[in-house]
Amino acid sequence: MRESNTPSNHLGSGLILFALTASMALLLLVSALTVYLSQLMGSLIGAMLLLGVVFGAVAAATYYFTLHDAFRQLQSRLETVYDVALAAQWGYEKVIGFLQKKVFP
Repeated sequence: MRESNTPSNHLGSGLILFALTASMALLLLVSALTVYLSQLMGSLIGAMLLLGVVFGAVAAATYYFTLHDAFRQLQSRLETVYDVALAAQWGYEKVIGFLQKKVFP
């Protein structure tokens, strides 16, 4: 029987709790920053737009510098899989054509 108090169970629940706590902290930080900027600027909508642009720029930079190469490698691997699938289909069709002509006329 498997014991329920294994270290891997505690690690998984700890990671989930950490992720939830970190996401709540980020939401509170963004909310506080929005309120602070709205008081400085005098406009809540302007503060939201400014933060949206800043976080959009951070997201774009993160994608470009970290994820762009990974997606390019994934695309090349998928193209390789597609080429292999096409070659397998072509070979299958040739074998079936040969069998229909020579073995089962």
